Amino acid sequence: MSLILRQLLMTWLPLLLFVGCAVVVPWYCYRTGLEHGRLEVTAQTDKQTIASLNELMSNHREMIESANTASNRILTLTSQRQAYDEITTKTLQEVLDETAALRAACVYDADVMRQLEDARQRAAAAAASGFDGAVSSPDRAGQ
Repeated sequence: MSLILRQLLMTWLPLLLFVGCAVVVPWYCYRTGLEHGRLEVTAQTDKQTIASLNELMSNHREMIESANTASNRILTLTSQRQAYDEITTKTLQEVLDETAALRAACVYDADVMRQLEDARQRAAAAAASGFDGAVSSPDRAGQ
């Protein structure tokens, strides 16, 4: 029996190994190639995503730099404007101090005084009218 079994193994074993290899090796190569293809597609997609994100970050960096430049320019202009305003205020105060004596004895003509009085009355009426109509005077408040 052992001789028959040995002959069978010697005859069929190489055939079985050949057929097994003929099926398993192509299947393994196919699966490996498929997996490599998937990895390559994923890697390419990842590279594109990374490139897009890098471009987006670069654009944001440029926008931040532009905003910082504009902010610094505004700070500089505000500082210059404040210095100019201080000089103007000081100059105006000096001029008013120098001409105070001239204004102390200032006399306006009757037409100017009439216009000032009319303007004062209009301002008082507007201030007393409120949003919804006239505000009651103190002597009418008790009635």
